[in-house]
Amino acid sequence: GVALDYAGQNIYWTDWGTEIIGVAKMDGSYAKAIVSENLAFPVGIALDPNEGYMYWTDASYWTPRIERAAMDGSERTILIGSNLDSPTGIAIDLNARRLYWCDAWTSIIESSDLNGSDRRTVVSHS
Repeated sequence: GVALDYAGQNIYWTDWGTEIIGVAKMDGSYAKAIVSENLAFPVGIALDPNEGYMYWTDASYWTPRIERAAMDGSERTILIGSNLDSPTGIAIDLNARRLYWCDAWTSIIESSDLNGSDRRTVVSHS
């Protein structure tokens, strides 16, 4: 996944091959890993630059989850760690203050508030 922080002129990405979340300036300079531990299959990433948080999906076979951290990689926390199979894409509705994600195995789109509470199924193809 890739997300842009226009205010900070940074690009953020997930890399499941090297199991990192990285950040660099939009020209590619100053690239570095900001999350590199306890990641198995980071896929999607979304940013809330106004609040200073990034959100990502980890489609790990054993521990699929949705996490949040400060945009420097600190303050990491698992928001949703149950009833997930393979969370992939993630987006934020900044106006409604809600996360949306899709699950590749279940073909479900779900939503929660930005703290992982008030979880709802939005679309289900069962």
